[in-house]
Amino acid sequence: MTKPFNIVILISGTGSNALNLIEHFHNKTIFDKKVIIKKVISNNPSAKGLFKAQEKGVDTFVLNHKDFIKREDFDSVLASLVLKESPNLVLLAGFMRVLSEAFLSKLDIPILNIHPSYLPLHKGAHAIKDSFNDSNDFGGVSVHYVSKELDSGTILLQEKIKKACDIESFEKDIHTLEYKLYVEAVLKVLKGS
Repeated sequence: MTKPFNIVILISGTGSNALNLIEHFHNKTIFDKKVIIKKVISNNPSAKGLFKAQEKGVDTFVLNHKDFIKREDFDSVLASLVLKESPNLVLLAGFMRVLSEAFLSKLDIPILNIHPSYLPLHKGAHAIKDSFNDSNDFGGVSVHYVSKELDSGTILLQEKIKKACDIESFEKDIHTLEYKLYVEAVLKVLKGS
């Protein structure tokens, strides 16, 4: 009998990484585990990724961070919402908030984030642009465990790519690598769990 493996995805925007993960894992049996994307949660009520997830039959929920005065209050409620889904894994897919101890201390499960640079280079929200404009001839993508410091957790997987000649091509190449690497990272967690 296959064991269930529940995943919650957190997003803030278009949800292209979330959609890729849903297509690869939702309702699939992998390594003798029945993988279910239990919920996609967004802090942004107008996140396009919510509708994409719904179209794929995944439940969604909005928890607007603007409804909270303190970051810790938002994070605490978010943690409670995530825990209701009995997750084995939480995936940040374009979730544009740094999670505080109020969230991290409540979850004793792996939490992964995908970041569009070869960490520790270019942490933060402008990584693709910063990476393109630096003196290196490469860019990259990193999948790391989430810690309370921005883009600083232990790296699970990362890969470099040669820099394209223009920012639009470079951004497209980065996103293509993100889709591939995040799937590989989740498979690695599934295999080891």
